Amino acid sequence: MKRRTFAGAALASGALLGAAGLLLGAGTPAVAIANCDTNTAALDSTEQQMLDLMNAARLADGKGPLVPAAALNRAAAWKSEDAPKTGLSHTDSRDRDPFVRMADCGYTSGGLGENVGVGSSGTSATAMFNAFMASEDHRAAILEPRGKAVGVGRAGGHWTLNFGTIVDSGAPTPDTPAATATPTRTATPTPAPAPKLYRVQIPMVGAGQ
Repeated sequence: MKRRTFAGAALASGALLGAAGLLLGAGTPAVAIANCDTNTAALDSTEQQMLDLMNAARLADGKGPLVPAAALNRAAAWKSEDAPKTGLSHTDSRDRDPFVRMADCGYTSGGLGENVGVGSSGTSATAMFNAFMASEDHRAAILEPRGKAVGVGRAGGHWTLNFGTIVDSGAPTPDTPAATATPTRTATPTPAPAPKLYRVQIPMVGAGQ
């Protein structure tokens, strides 16, 4: 049986965090397999800043970068838009856990985990990133060495980060060389890694506290 893990935390200033990864054109409706329609799947400048912060932290920790994945961006955007209905929960208003939601949004294998957070609509990427990194489990999700792909979604003060092990663009992952035409022996399939999900709630000091 797969072991699933989520992570969560809270900011005293009213921001909350929780944790459980190709871009679409701005303004283009993202229609996925089922129950995953969103108009905000493309990364905006604030979401791109969150991605840059995560990749800088991964580089400093000796990890490869996370590549934005279209299906994970859909899942993250949809979850952030849905978050006001459910609060700090990884189960959405359609009673889906992150891995069912990722699959519904087109990421059918390779799901690794989810971070969620909510604060005021003006909560910056830096503030939310720092809160994630101050929580052991959220930090672990961001720095997970198996992570290759990510989706970043923000709606108002709600943030969702979805992590995956497969880049769904069809391109080689950053640390995987391109295939050659030389015939090779077929390797024995390796079982996919079990996804990580945590659920904790940790008080933190918010801005101005």
